[in-house]
Amino acid sequence: MKRILSVFLVILTVFSVFTLGVSGKSDSVEINISVEGAGKATKSLTAEKGDRVSLSVKADELARFLGWYENGELVSEKEVYTFTAKTDRDLLAKFTTMQSAENIHIFMTYKRKTFNINEHLNLPEKGNYKVTYESSDEEVAIIDKDGNVKTTGRGEGVITYTVTLENGKKVTQSIGIKVVFTPRQWFIYIFLFGWLWY
Repeated sequence: MKRILSVFLVILTVFSVFTLGVSGKSDSVEINISVEGAGKATKSLTAEKGDRVSLSVKADELARFLGWYENGELVSEKEVYTFTAKTDRDLLAKFTTMQSAENIHIFMTYKRKTFNINEHLNLPEKGNYKVTYESSDEEVAIIDKDGNVKTTGRGEGVITYTVTLENGKKVTQSIGIKVVFTPRQWFIYIFLFGWLWY
């Protein structure tokens, strides 16, 4: 009888440990966090099912938070995202970055109407900062104090812009400009002696 009781207790102990282990594992929720762009976010964490989880982000200077994404879908635009932990999640915190010459090159036609280069930049919508502009070759393109670009001749150049923050810190980036003729302009240039007057 004692032997049967001992075996029963061993079985009960093993079952209890196994049950606790399984239930403990199933009650844990993994929240995996990754970041895209110029900013920082809460690190990945483990929570218990039913817990309230709060995630936060902070954009770098001159960047803007775009939102929390999961499986390519936007789930929240709030910088502090709070939810109840139910299942494992893979979340992506997206931020903007400043454009630079490495990832943007603008093709323009000769004598094209003026356009504003700020449309191609990821500058913050709000903030106390100042932007100055400079063209590397004014025989290709010129730019005014408001960022309006106008082509002056065929060729390639670089528009450099410097952002000065309220604390005096400066961030400098550049955008490539390439000015070309349209087929019509080439016709004028070659057959109508455009090289003399155009």
